[in-house]
Amino acid sequence: MKTAIVTGATGFIGYHLTKKLSALGIFAYAIIRPNSKNKHRLQSLANIKIIELDMIDIKKLPTIITGKIDCFFHIAWDGERNDFIKQYQNVDYTMQALESAKELGCKRFICTGSQAEYGLSENLVTEETIPKPNTAYGAAKVAACYLSKYRAEQFAVEWIWTRIFSVYGKYDNPKALIPYVVDSFKDNKGVNLTACQQKWNYLYIEDAVNALVLLMEQGKSGEIYNIASNETKVLKEFVEEIKNIIKSNSIINYSTDNRMVVSLNPCIKKIMTDTSWKIKFKFYEGIYEIIRNR
Repeated sequence: MKTAIVTGATGFIGYHLTKKLSALGIFAYAIIRPNSKNKHRLQSLANIKIIELDMIDIKKLPTIITGKIDCFFHIAWDGERNDFIKQYQNVDYTMQALESAKELGCKRFICTGSQAEYGLSENLVTEETIPKPNTAYGAAKVAACYLSKYRAEQFAVEWIWTRIFSVYGKYDNPKALIPYVVDSFKDNKGVNLTACQQKWNYLYIEDAVNALVLLMEQGKSGEIYNIASNETKVLKEFVEEIKNIIKSNSIINYSTDNRMVVSLNPCIKKIMTDTSWKIKFKFYEGIYEIIRNR
């Protein structure tokens, strides 16, 4: 049986990845905070072992786990976007997680980065686009990316970095746009939004974790991969589509403020070329799944 480690296993992406690994018969060590309020999410899953360990103690992992580990997924990340102290710590924890992966004899280390690494961009964003983060969060992700890449080369550990764009689904941050508008539209409440004129891209969580699993098997070591959908359009169009799906009578109040906002226009050619990943969920199908699970 193949084995994997997942840090941040009760979080949005971490939970869904752990669930996917479990369904595929891959044994997963689920690393979570001690006394995590979301521990219950994992307790019905087969083929997993829950390990309660703060990231500050992640270097202790090799004293807890024995045996072969095929892949270490480092997903845990904490702190607000401009919390410099927490973001600096996240970089350190990433490096410590990599050291643990080496000590465990782990073959491959995959870390989840973010669209925030690219910063503001109206153009098509490829993995060769120069990162220009405009938050401490984005800057910390960039730092962790390059530092872990070079350290992994020294450790002879296969390394892959993913830059995940806007993912939605069950257990998403309730303050994110999609949970907010879905709940408001279902209750026919008024919705207050920005002008929503920026380009945007949404990927359903199931497709995102499928990409991570395939990178474990098929991704090329030393590479960075964008993970996003193949549908980019004006954000307002996504909002109106959700309203039509729900058949809501809500009034949407779009702001007239035209200050610069982040746009997303990712290229996913690289991951589509290097792996057999295919996007299974169209946007409206993901929204139906959210409605069904709320």
